[in-house]
Amino acid sequence: MDLHLDPHHPPSADYTRQVADGMAEAVRVLNHATMHPDALPHPSTVYTLVGSLREGTAGLPQLLRQIETRLREWAESGRLADDSDDPAARRADAEVALTDARGYAAVLTRNLDRLHQATSTLYLREGGGQ
Repeated sequence: MDLHLDPHHPPSADYTRQVADGMAEAVRVLNHATMHPDALPHPSTVYTLVGSLREGTAGLPQLLRQIETRLREWAESGRLADDSDDPAARRADAEVALTDARGYAAVLTRNLDRLHQATSTLYLREGGGQ
């Protein structure tokens, strides 16, 4: 995947999808990499990784609010439709899911922050056992 992340990139559906796909791919890559001890050789690496994850999750509530706003705008304009002919029910379900997701993202961010703080002073002793 060749993706250049730029918050000033002109907005487009294609770029939005590419960035979202990049986020998913980054998690897959991290999952694979961190199975190996070389990927996390020191507690400081864990600290840095967790800090970056916390920064990423901290922005999720804003992103989810913006998605909710866009769905609301479409609904209020009368343009939002659904294959089941009940877009209002689908939108209501989406609003509940978005509210829940924002809450869970905030909880995840708080816990990652706790983990980040907890790992901030950890280190490996020289010459210690495995």
